[in-house]
Amino acid sequence: MRDFSSDHSALALNTASLGHNLEGHGAGWTSEQVIDACAERGFGSIVFWRREIGERAVKIGERVRSAGLTVAGLCRTPLSGRHPGDGCRKRHGRFQEVDRHGGSLGGLRS
Repeated sequence: MRDFSSDHSALALNTASLGHNLEGHGAGWTSEQVIDACAERGFGSIVFWRREIGERAVKIGERVRSAGLTVAGLCRTPLSGRHPGDGCRKRHGRFQEVDRHGGSLGGLRS
């Protein structure tokens, strides 16, 4: 088993672990604060939740790269679950939105 106690560069922080995916919960940090904290601690990547990114994907992607990090993933839930009145077109729109945000963050490919 690999020892990550002194080198965190292979690790990616999923911001859900901070509780940010729940309104009013978590550390209450901005995406920029999370990026800075990960960089300070030597993490290599971050996995954001789409709701944290909003329309700021380009700015956040630039901030991630300038901090020496990469975006390892972009989460959106529920992505493929069935909801009352949720047809294929609506689900396809959600996939397109994740692709659009992921591309703006950089490092993600469809």
